[in-house]
Amino acid sequence: MRNVTFVIAVTLLKGGVGKTTTSIGLGLSLGREPRVGQVLLVDADPQASATASRVALARRENQRAARRVEARGRAGAAPNRTTFDDVYPFAQCQLAFPADGDLDRGDVFTQLAEITEGRYQPTQADDGGPDEAGEAANSPVVPNVIVIDTSPAYPRILGGVLDFIASQQTALIVVPTTMSDLDIPQARQFPSVLGRSTASGVPYGILATKVDRRRRTDLERLQALRREHPVFNTVVPYGLPFARGPFDDHARPKSPYGRVYKSVTAEAIEMLVGKWQPAEAAGDELVQASHV
Repeated sequence: MRNVTFVIAVTLLKGGVGKTTTSIGLGLSLGREPRVGQVLLVDADPQASATASRVALARRENQRAARRVEARGRAGAAPNRTTFDDVYPFAQCQLAFPADGDLDRGDVFTQLAEITEGRYQPTQADDGGPDEAGEAANSPVVPNVIVIDTSPAYPRILGGVLDFIASQQTALIVVPTTMSDLDIPQARQFPSVLGRSTASGVPYGILATKVDRRRRTDLERLQALRREHPVFNTVVPYGLPFARGPFDDHARPKSPYGRVYKSVTAEAIEMLVGKWQPAEAAGDELVQASHV
């Protein structure tokens, strides 16, 4: 029954670097590509940031629909309900966590292995609104692509995710980091963590997020990072999309968020198939690949 083509884990034992943003961006871009097949985003974080974002966005779309109906003077008309599938072109589920939030790495591996076979509990909305899509919305699927959003605070969960990644034929680890002097050391140490794990042979790529083009220190730190590690040519600029929250403009043709994460996704695919090449940076310029 297993039909997984590849797995991407987005991870770093540090919060606020853009793991959930990156996971959802990858899910959106991959889910809108018909050739990829069924995409499943796994929320492996007890804080459930990816799950909360999904529910919040569907709820917000329903509120917008209600306002549009009201503005047209049709107060008595019922707006069309927005479901998860209308907002996100991928399925989503969350690992089952104990009360303290910390799973044993073996339990993480077991749950992820079951997910590859279509055995998981689909994400439910807490108000019954966005999830009203009928029985099909709650039917598990056998995913072709899995994106895992990991926790910043639980090393055992990361260990289980790395064990699972190591068992896959084709996998990639994406490591988001800002240019902060608090975040970059964590990103630099990640290859050492990876080398001591069962996933030591799995390729990884560091993704620079919240990069401020106006700050020389950001540019210098980015260039130094590129000399030491495989770093995505695409960077996520400061204020985009972090300042806007849920990502409702991804499908718009001129969406900056959509362009950036389509480019990130294209590079991730190149890394998965071994065709990725780092672009050469000239001086202080930020290299941003154009894979739109």
